[in-house]
Amino acid sequence: MNTLFSLLAHWDVEFYSRYFPNRAPRSCFAMVLPRLDPKAAVPCEGQITKRRGMFAYPVRRLIDLIACLGVFVRKNDWPDQIPKVRRIALDANEPYQNLVNWRDGTKSFTKRDFVQLWKHLCPDRESANGPIHWPEPSPIFAATMFWQSLLVQNSTTSKEKSILLFEDIYLLWWAEHLEALKAKGTVFGASPWPACFNEI
Repeated sequence: MNTLFSLLAHWDVEFYSRYFPNRAPRSCFAMVLPRLDPKAAVPCEGQITKRRGMFAYPVRRLIDLIACLGVFVRKNDWPDQIPKVRRIALDANEPYQNLVNWRDGTKSFTKRDFVQLWKHLCPDRESANGPIHWPEPSPIFAATMFWQSLLVQNSTTSKEKSILLFEDIYLLWWAEHLEALKAKGTVFGASPWPACFNEI
């Protein structure tokens, strides 16, 4: 697991430096790790207060990420918050139920689904210097599939699902690779990230 975390963390730093070169250093692949809703209290004994949507699965977080990027691509402005699922479905020209099923893991989210969603939410745009093409960020899709496969567990005998939370350990690897690149002279940006990324 540590070997995989190290490999993904190195790729993550490279991905961030290419796709978000002006932003302050931040792990992009951590944005699609499975996450527990911060509002779900975790007492000392480890029990959690159940609430709807308390587990944010990797695919759900990826769709939210694409939706935020899509608003910027289409409107040249960042959203104040993550677009609602119905809004994403409309903008993506995708049935609402597909979005719901992808987000909760009921329906598999394939590379083809990812590419289609990206094309609709982040279409090419005309500019004074000609068309701007936004290639789909395949590395973050790959990371999402890794996390979904490794850290989300579905019971074969019931509807139960569970997630494994490894964000702290993963971010240690990410920070190590970031510092290694800094030591080699790589320069990173300093601009703050839009607030919507804190909600993903």
